[in-house]
Amino acid sequence: MLDGVFSFVLLDTRDNSFIAARDAIGVTPLYIGWGIDGSVWISSEVKGLNDDCEHFEIFPPGHLYSSKQGGFKRWYNPPWFSEVIPSVPYDPLALRKAFEKAVIKRLMTDVPFGVLLSGGLDSSLVAAVTVRHLAGTKAAKRWGTKLHSFCVGLEVWN
Repeated sequence: MLDGVFSFVLLDTRDNSFIAARDAIGVTPLYIGWGIDGSVWISSEVKGLNDDCEHFEIFPPGHLYSSKQGGFKRWYNPPWFSEVIPSVPYDPLALRKAFEKAVIKRLMTDVPFGVLLSGGLDSSLVAAVTVRHLAGTKAAKRWGTKLHSFCVGLEVWN
């Protein structure tokens, strides 16, 4: 039932078993490693595993690891997920609706917000949808309907 960005380890102190999980698309960093002695290590940074692990890898998004089972299990199984290559053409209106819904879902906030423009199409589309739907939000009532945008520039060296 978790819906968001997370990674965690939950320890059961009764038998020292644990489960670890990572958000559906892998926004938060998480790595897993195995020591020569069979120990399992989990860290949000690779450098936390380098010295103690014989082998380590990226913790797969949308999965959990159980120390009792000793392996991964996919917990994120949306009805649309499939390993099969689609054979039906995509519906651009359905894609647009899903994209707008995803942006609108994230317009709920207790603090002022803005958008970071990278110069690419994706950040421009997020900004456009945000501007269109900002007026009806609680955030607009508190901080106004003007969307603050930011960009980062780098000096060119010759």
